[in-house]
Amino acid sequence: MKKDGWKRKIKGQCIEAGTYKPFFESIIDTLAGLMEARDSAYQEYLRTGGRAVIEYINTRGGIKLIRNPALGTILDCNAQALLYWQSLGLTAKSYKQICEGRQEQDGKRLEDILESLGV
Repeated sequence: MKKDGWKRKIKGQCIEAGTYKPFFESIIDTLAGLMEARDSAYQEYLRTGGRAVIEYINTRGGIKLIRNPALGTILDCNAQALLYWQSLGLTAKSYKQICEGRQEQDGKRLEDILESLGV
């Protein structure tokens, strides 16, 4: 998927989860770029046979087995993207923390209102 498609998808998920704020646009943009890079690396990985280990011929002509660079890129992008997903409240744990934070704030406001009424 292209970056613009990822931006729409991520923003939609944030809105659906209730975590979207306009100042998240730069985070969404960065995450969308990471996801596009991951998708490109995945396509390269599939194009080259989808093998985790490939043969590498060094300058002396020796053959060595190495991890597929495309797979390394995919894993790196996934690890970095996870941090952005968490920042946006789009993982189970981060979403739960945000929801609990809202409940605490709502509870404090209710307590303040009741206290001001003398209840």
